[in-house]
Amino acid sequence: MAEDPLESRRRFAHALLSPLTVILGAAETLLRQAASSEPLLREMAELILAQAQRLHSTLSRLAETAEVHGRSIYAEWQEEERPKEPTRLAEAPAPTTPIATPEETGSRAARILVIDDDPAAQRELQGMLAESGFEVLVAGSSTEAIDLARRSRPDVIVLDFGLPVVGGPQMYTVFQEDPTLRGVPIVVTASVSAQQESSWAYPWMVRKPIDREQLLETIARALATPFHEGQPTVLIVDDEPGVRRELCQALTARGFFVQEAGSGAEALTRIAREPPDIVLLDLYLPDMDGMEIVRRLRAQENTLTLPVVLLSVVDDPVVKVQGLRLGADDYLSKPFSILELSARIEAILRRKALEFSFSPSTRLPGNIAIQRELRARVGSRQPFAVCYVDLDSFKAYNDVYGFLKGDGVIHQMARVLSEALRQLGGPDDFLGHVGGDDFVLITSPDRAEPICRQAVREFERVIPLYYDTEARARGYIEALDRQGRPARFPLMTVTVVIVTTDGKSIAHPAQLVDLMLGPKQQAKQIPGSTIVCVHSHLHDTSCPDG
Repeated sequence: MAEDPLESRRRFAHALLSPLTVILGAAETLLRQAASSEPLLREMAELILAQAQRLHSTLSRLAETAEVHGRSIYAEWQEEERPKEPTRLAEAPAPTTPIATPEETGSRAARILVIDDDPAAQRELQGMLAESGFEVLVAGSSTEAIDLARRSRPDVIVLDFGLPVVGGPQMYTVFQEDPTLRGVPIVVTASVSAQQESSWAYPWMVRKPIDREQLLETIARALATPFHEGQPTVLIVDDEPGVRRELCQALTARGFFVQEAGSGAEALTRIAREPPDIVLLDLYLPDMDGMEIVRRLRAQENTLTLPVVLLSVVDDPVVKVQGLRLGADDYLSKPFSILELSARIEAILRRKALEFSFSPSTRLPGNIAIQRELRARVGSRQPFAVCYVDLDSFKAYNDVYGFLKGDGVIHQMARVLSEALRQLGGPDDFLGHVGGDDFVLITSPDRAEPICRQAVREFERVIPLYYDTEARARGYIEALDRQGRPARFPLMTVTVVIVTTDGKSIAHPAQLVDLMLGPKQQAKQIPGSTIVCVHSHLHDTSCPDG
């Protein structure tokens, strides 16, 4: 089937002008660096920039002419295929310079924590790293790993993706959220059978069987990468390595933490695992159209409001309008000014924060957005369910372990709810963070209980890792209750109240709150996690099997 002529022209312009965009960006950078240099260097930089701009103008006119007069170009022109970049799990080429080990540099030996349940894999990794001068610690289970990591605070964690019980992906988030381990880089190891879609988006990965040189190079890169807490995260999605490099350098210099993806698939897996603050998305990618990526992001609750800026060499009002109508927040034509791009990023982030009243802790929609969503659901007169999620014994945990570790628990609850919603929810479902340890999930009556049960199961599986060894063994912590008296508090559990309505028995969101209060107070008195269902039109307060 022949490609649409207009689409062919756009792809032709993309292939023609994208490399020139890199040249222009590099020329602008050179000119800024040369501003205070000797006159000859500054003159040469100005000349390069002027000629690049002239060439861009000429090629843009050529591309525009091809649409009107050059239909033979559509039939004959073939986009030049660039060599594919190696995927993150592919075997890395041998470094051009020897990797300096601690023994060779005379520095303190970096401490590496290896986490793998396979004794043979433990011995192999321990031997490779010890021979290179590293101090090596080994753990074979999730509980052993978290306890050892807290005691020793390693410089790098090497984590097996296929770890049983609490798996590699879950352990990854536990390590990230623990304030004593925050900033410790994690190198994920994966066997061929353990490769899953989400595995391709981790910053540092090594394929099993382990190649020593690749492992050492990955650890060296992980150690050299600065921690970015507090910086807005920008994900650049572009198949041109030169474009990514230019944007990465320029935005990093302006205080952003930058991540990269070279394809649409890699971008979607990165975003699903850990959404950035904003996405810079090239319109034409080798595996997926940028418009399709926007559609997918807007179809998922956890990325519904994720800011997206489309970037393209195509300066076509029709294409711009199409992207904006799909849900993109902005559209910039290449080449563009880095100063303008960074200003637009900052403006979009400010606007989003105000518009959706995001929770600063979880980045989920806050109270204003929750109230807006509830009013819309009530006004629709269609059946829906509201799930109020509250953690049990959270205040005691916060008092004993501190608010930083408490924030980690909140983030974990947000993650398990988001993941349950992603797997079992629908495109119109909603998740918000009321504040503290309270969340609101809005879905259809038939999906509410399965979503909540999966989230509760996952939370109960992971939450023991947030306690120290003694508390896990006892099954409780000691703290003061709300009256100031010493008391024992069990490990955290979850209370969920689900209110379902036929859409006609509720006239105002306040009625939903009234229906929740009594059942919530009763459920809080029941040991362990509890799910209570309230059917507003039946006045029933029970859940099947619950």
